[in-house]
Amino acid sequence: LGSLGAGDGATQAEVLLDGSVAYLNLPLLTELLPGGKPWIKIDLEAAAASEGFDLGQLAQAGQNDPSQFFAYLTAAEGVEEVGTETVRGEETTHYRATVDLERAAAEAPPELAEQVQKAVDQIRQTAGKTTVPVDVWVGNDGLIRRATFDYSSTETEPPVESTITMELLDFGVEVTVDPPPADQVMDASELGGLLGGGSDTDTGSA
Repeated sequence: LGSLGAGDGATQAEVLLDGSVAYLNLPLLTELLPGGKPWIKIDLEAAAASEGFDLGQLAQAGQNDPSQFFAYLTAAEGVEEVGTETVRGEETTHYRATVDLERAAAEAPPELAEQVQKAVDQIRQTAGKTTVPVDVWVGNDGLIRRATFDYSSTETEPPVESTITMELLDFGVEVTVDPPPADQVMDASELGGLLGGGSDTDTGSA
């Protein structure tokens, strides 16, 4: 579950991962789509092979293990301890740092290197940034409980104000994923024309 900030507003984005298929519920996007279906279904393997399909690349950023997203933190610099705070009832230590995006791409695991480089290139192109401020809350058990990435930029016209906040909970708990009802889902392959791009994705029904 993530929080995306835009200007003075914010919205919640919910992502369900079922094997290599992701279901994305992002109100800012689905409000613009026909049919009123709140969920978008993305076949991550097919999206990865499709050129120019940024929505698929975004959803694929965490692969099937969302913890891989935190590979960016290995490139954190200037780490400072802010203090102690409680996150969902857990005592945590709040740290602040800056992620060097080029270093993150260079040091990414081989299986993620190409994917991370594409994300870094896109951030640099759209926001004119090579570094990203981050805040991380770490529990006494050494596990990350919350992380905030600030993609805001004054290098663009108009300026971009955007942050992503993720909270992690229920570590070690067995999870059963129930895909959304089929009548509430739009397949990502239907979005090519709507988003100005194309996709050969064919995921079928849940």
